[in-house]
Amino acid sequence: MPDFLQQKKEKDGMMYYILPKNYSLFRGDNEIDLSDGPYQFNNMPTFFSTNSAEVEQYGIVFEIVTTKEYKLLALDYPETIEKLYHNMENNEMKKILEKNYGYKTGIRDSVSKNDKKLSNYLCSQGYDGYATDQMKTDMNGKFHREIMLCHPESLLIQRQITSMTEVAAFKEESKLRKLGEDMKQSRKKRSYRYDRDDDDNDDNDFPKFPSFPSSSSRLFDSPTKGGKSRRRRIKKWQRKTNKRRTVSK
Repeated sequence: MPDFLQQKKEKDGMMYYILPKNYSLFRGDNEIDLSDGPYQFNNMPTFFSTNSAEVEQYGIVFEIVTTKEYKLLALDYPETIEKLYHNMENNEMKKILEKNYGYKTGIRDSVSKNDKKLSNYLCSQGYDGYATDQMKTDMNGKFHREIMLCHPESLLIQRQITSMTEVAAFKEESKLRKLGEDMKQSRKKRSYRYDRDDDDNDDNDFPKFPSFPSSSSRLFDSPTKGGKSRRRRIKKWQRKTNKRRTVSK
């Protein structure tokens, strides 16, 4: 099958990759379940690649086939990202292009949260999605080919590539990883609770002064019942404190 990244089209100063109909893509995904029949993708930005090995890190690998043509922004082309950047009025999206998509640097730093934000923004602007060939990373490595489709609901899952033995092992690994993360969160909560307890104990070392009224409108009201009694207790504590300091000298 011809490499779709060789099929480019320029429009309004930006380059686009043309992803044809009946083209095979690959996705690693633990949420896809074929046991109940054909699976349909949700109508939301979704990521793919053109190589099954590149998506193994993300989960169970599936081969997926397009049913129509897509025109995808070529975000690995400097002229495309340059024009996209200057046409943007959203400063947060500009920062993501700078930090994560190599605007000026050509370095791809994939951060899931920011990748999704930019994807949602591009889809809201009416684009079909984006694609990139391999891009440099900040560790002199290579980030794999990437395809983001805004409307993947018409895609067809051709087959599951990951074997059932590998699926079982992967699920067990995921279960252990989640258990480890839960235990880590539990330790953090216990540590926070102990710190709060220590703070509460520290508070007991100091005398309790009457607090200001919660409402600022009451700051200049007449003293409430019991106010004189509280002032007497404060003065009594102050006299005792001064007496102890005098004796210690």
